[in-house]
Amino acid sequence: MYNVKVKDLVLASIVADAYCLGSHWIYDEKQLKKLPLNWNELNNAQSKWHKGKKAGELTHYGDLNMFFYNFIKKQKIFDKNTYIKEFMSFLSSYNGYIDSSSQKTIDHFKDNSNEESKSTDLSIISRIPSLLLVSNNKKEFLDNVEKLISISITDNNFINRSVL
Repeated sequence: MYNVKVKDLVLASIVADAYCLGSHWIYDEKQLKKLPLNWNELNNAQSKWHKGKKAGELTHYGDLNMFFYNFIKKQKIFDKNTYIKEFMSFLSSYNGYIDSSSQKTIDHFKDNSNEESKSTDLSIISRIPSLLLVSNNKKEFLDNVEKLISISITDNNFINRSVL
């Protein structure tokens, strides 16, 4: 039952991502009002970053979230180095948009560096719920969160364990 709840958390974020595809990264209110969007439906991508993506597909954030969820389900543990290798392999054939923060992470790990990335990618936070599948207690979960975040964010001191 616990795994089903985690799956539901991940799927909820995936559905939200698909719903947002049509307007993703368009912030100008006037431009949004002019777009052929039905706010009660899934829409084709309207921004240049997701050009060609159809209603029901995901933004790059959703694609990376799904990739991480499937990685965790397959591995049954979170090993940072294995994840980095599979992440790099996945992105080498990925034909969706790669934003600058993801590109910084890719560039950083092309040299197989084990140091923390210099990226400022905050989208990685959406992948945290998948770590519940491989964490047996709060401490292990928070340790896994810190490992995941260290891949994409240099300063992970913002994690306040006392709040969790």
